[in-house]
Amino acid sequence: MRCLILLTWVALWLGSTNNIGAQDPRADNRGPSPPKLALEDQFERMHDLADYAGDVVVLLYGDRQGMPANKDLGEKLYLHYHPEAKGQPPAQAVKARVTPLPDLPRGKRSPDVKVIPVTCFSKAGNVLKNVIRSQVKKNAPETSVWLDFEEKTKEQFGLTPAVPNLALIDVQGRVRYRSAGELDAKGFSRLVEAIDILRKEAVSPNR
Repeated sequence: MRCLILLTWVALWLGSTNNIGAQDPRADNRGPSPPKLALEDQFERMHDLADYAGDVVVLLYGDRQGMPANKDLGEKLYLHYHPEAKGQPPAQAVKARVTPLPDLPRGKRSPDVKVIPVTCFSKAGNVLKNVIRSQVKKNAPETSVWLDFEEKTKEQFGLTPAVPNLALIDVQGRVRYRSAGELDAKGFSRLVEAIDILRKEAVSPNR
């Protein structure tokens, strides 16, 4: 019963939130099925969103004009949940442990918060793809950045140009919230609160 009340409250809270971003976000009340998204990074390694089941995922995506703001938001969010990463080089920062949930039920693990950057491009030929990979490698030589050359994120989640776009995905792979626009302090706090709710929901004894 407790879990049912919590799930209902989360859906209502997220559904009623309309100022988490600079633009009106679109609430997703537990979509019917997890999105299918598999993309390569700048090192031509494939990544599948389904592999992150069990953790809360913040998919931060946007076009090239939105990259600087996405980078700042991603770093801020990652450090919030992985404070041990502060001051560490990228290779060590990615290994930082997530802050555990308080009062974690026995036998449960704290879901991690995976912040995944995705840069979106209009459909590009092979030559341009190689140029883009090289540029991203230069700017992010150690951190994986997913590259969307086929507008998959735009088709699945929608995309507002030149600003951060995010999709918040629960431990079962379902999109629970989407937003577009730069976050002010209040918006960031509400995003963190939403992530915390999904983490606690995942380890609820009545889940």
